Amino acid sequence: MSRSWEGADSLVGMVGSMNINGKVGTVPVGGHGSFYPQMAHTSVYGTTDAGGAVIGPPTHQQGAIDLGDPYMSSVAPFLNGAQTNVYHTNNGGGYHHPAAGLFPPPPYQHQQQQQQQVAAAAAAAAGAPFMGQIPLGMESYIMPNLGWGGQAIQDNGSFKAPWFGKTRGRSGPNGNGNGQHNGGNGRGGRNRGRNGNNANNNGNHNNGRGNGGGNASRSRRSGWGESSDAPAPEEADVESLVAMISNIPPGQDLSDNIYQSLFRLQGRSCALVLKELARSGLHRRASELFDWVRALDQGHPLQSLLDVYSYTAAISLCISTHDVDRALGLASEMKAASIPRNVHTYTALMNVCIKCSKHELALQTYDTMRADRCTPNVVTYNTLIDVHGKMGRWEEAVAILGAMKAEGIEPVLRTYNTLLIACNMCSQPREAMAVYRRMLDEGFAPNSTTYNALISAYGKAGQLDRVMEVFQEMVDRGCERNVITYSSLISACEKAGRWELALELFQEMVRERCTPNTVTFNSLITALGQGGQWEKAEEVFQEMQSQGCTPDVVTYTALISSLEKGGQWRRALSAFERMRRQGCRADSIVYNAIIDTLWETGVVWAQRQALGLFRTAIGEGHFGQARLTPGMARADVNLHAMTAGVAMLCLYAWLVSLKALVASAGPAATPIRVAIVTDRGRGAKEQGNLVVKEAVAALMSGWGAPFKPQSELGSTGTLEANGIDVATWLLSDVFEGQLFAYFPCTDVLPTVANAGQSPGALASVGAMLDDPGSQKESAVEQRCTEAFAAVRLFEKTHCLALQNMGFAYLQRRSELVARCADLTAALGIRSEAGHDAVLLMDRVMSTSLALAPELLDLLCTACVYHRCKAS
Repeated sequence: MSRSWEGADSLVGMVGSMNINGKVGTVPVGGHGSFYPQMAHTSVYGTTDAGGAVIGPPTHQQGAIDLGDPYMSSVAPFLNGAQTNVYHTNNGGGYHHPAAGLFPPPPYQHQQQQQQQVAAAAAAAAGAPFMGQIPLGMESYIMPNLGWGGQAIQDNGSFKAPWFGKTRGRSGPNGNGNGQHNGGNGRGGRNRGRNGNNANNNGNHNNGRGNGGGNASRSRRSGWGESSDAPAPEEADVESLVAMISNIPPGQDLSDNIYQSLFRLQGRSCALVLKELARSGLHRRASELFDWVRALDQGHPLQSLLDVYSYTAAISLCISTHDVDRALGLASEMKAASIPRNVHTYTALMNVCIKCSKHELALQTYDTMRADRCTPNVVTYNTLIDVHGKMGRWEEAVAILGAMKAEGIEPVLRTYNTLLIACNMCSQPREAMAVYRRMLDEGFAPNSTTYNALISAYGKAGQLDRVMEVFQEMVDRGCERNVITYSSLISACEKAGRWELALELFQEMVRERCTPNTVTFNSLITALGQGGQWEKAEEVFQEMQSQGCTPDVVTYTALISSLEKGGQWRRALSAFERMRRQGCRADSIVYNAIIDTLWETGVVWAQRQALGLFRTAIGEGHFGQARLTPGMARADVNLHAMTAGVAMLCLYAWLVSLKALVASAGPAATPIRVAIVTDRGRGAKEQGNLVVKEAVAALMSGWGAPFKPQSELGSTGTLEANGIDVATWLLSDVFEGQLFAYFPCTDVLPTVANAGQSPGALASVGAMLDDPGSQKESAVEQRCTEAFAAVRLFEKTHCLALQNMGFAYLQRRSELVARCADLTAALGIRSEAGHDAVLLMDRVMSTSLALAPELLDLLCTACVYHRCKAS
């Protein structure tokens, strides 16, 4: 038969035809293919005994009806000797017999009454009375109406799916791992069984097909009384379905054959398909497949796939897609559909939250799990340790070990590894070492992950010798060295200021064919920058790009810092602009680096660009200060933990804003107390920049500002003043003069200069100070370079050499020097010109020029004339 396929629901309208030809001792048997919509109309014969039981191997052909199946074997005795056409009708998915009428559909509903109707119809077809007993083999369909995971399967009389001959039973205590009620401790399906105690692992009720015997053996349907190591049918279904989906080109929708194959799966198998697709990188396809099942009408038989296993797998898919909203939505669907959420579901949801940096939400998910009386397992606790580590709560992370033991859950090696990493993330290397010692006391042997975390801990503690010892121990034990290992080693070298060793380890990493990642390159560039090797840092940056490794904001920060230490501020600015063109968003760290680089040049044009970048950073939410409003009790500017350039510009912007407030609202609007904070005191975790602290104190003292140190308050890094005194100082003309003198990049010109200048003149001053493309600075630098080159050339070719000057010149040199001085005085030019004339005369005589003594006076006059003309 053939038919078009337009979705799972169209199975209801399928009409299939099978011809069953039989005679005494022979009945048709074969594969399940006869009820697949794509199969043809064929027949297969097999041998039966007098009672109709199948006793001989069938001849397998496509489209055959399987009378060896429990359902069909039960009607085989009544069909012997008859040639009957059985039609699959569209009125509910049953089968039609010419004599007996409608056969009910196979027992998806598992109701005893329907099974009795099947037996009665079969008996009527054979002309035999029905005595009210279910034929042998039909008892297996009397079972609770439950799906995988214990979920109830809803009945829907208006929709009945075609039967694929695939039943799954849970066995009883007697050890038959098949799809019948008296099986062993295994699960069967499509004639597959997993044996339990005293197991006969067969695929049928009384037949010896697939007798594997022993524990954990499996049979496959194609064997007859033999065992095989081939994948069980359902495992093969999963593999084939994943392979089919993998072969679909990107952008093309899933085919109808894919959706048809879902009828061969159960919830666990569906979850396995989703996991295998994700493992193959087909996360979108996995979500598409699951969403198709979710969209089916209520009561559709495929909705039995929507159980705790498939939902948990679908939630796990959200980890790679960073879609926490979808994960939460799926969890809510489970609750609405009364699908129990187990520990794996909650743990997967916590991992999604962590991946999306929703750490508080991950903790809330854990609390919800405990409120639902769901007991966490070791994986849940590992995830909880990871959450606390990422939140900087190392004490809570360490305390989880005790909580686990209190609940009878023993930590595993991965638990200790996760705790080691958590301590490292919280910058607690000593706690990490303590965790490592505790792990050894518990009898665990370290693995590669352990060693990597330990290298990172010793590196952060500045113990490079211990880092290399751990690395050597790792090599001796034969543990795998991966990119994390070498990145941690290079980072430890960077913290210890050993750029040569860092470069050596990087080269060893390349020789070991271990591909470096962004973290590796970042650590190496930082190490080279701290060693003053800006050229090598640029080379590594170029190599990083050539290998297809995308730089991030940390990369550019390290590169800019390296260039700044090498005095290459224009290269640093170029790197920053490249970063912005790449679409990499700048953070406060990179703004600190580039602004400080430009400010430290002392070049007005560069400092103007630093001011512009500072204002851009303020607009993006960095370096923000409290808003100044009239009548405030206290106003502070916090320069703590800033680089010198950013701190100076922040102070400048704050003083200008404070003056604007006083000028617009009057001195009475000035805050009562005004303070400049450069250090939070000794109790702070981060100490302030000592350079900033001393520079600001010296600046305020030199300006005669009213700000004074407040050492009596326990913080020498705070300068404080009365608001009225500050207002008086800000409104004075001397303030603007001081501001313009120290901040020549400022837009605020002294009032005295402004008074006599037109707006056009002020605009020209701004245009003179601005140099957005560094063209002016480049031109000046070029001229300076050329001048120094000329000086070097002159000194190289006109060096002073007494041995070349000659005895006559040296004898008269004092007289000639006095004559140069007299001539410059007589001509009324600067005395410096006379000195230059003497130097020129000395250089001429150093060239071994043979000059007659009577011409020395003429040489003196010529040198004076040349210098006068030049000046």
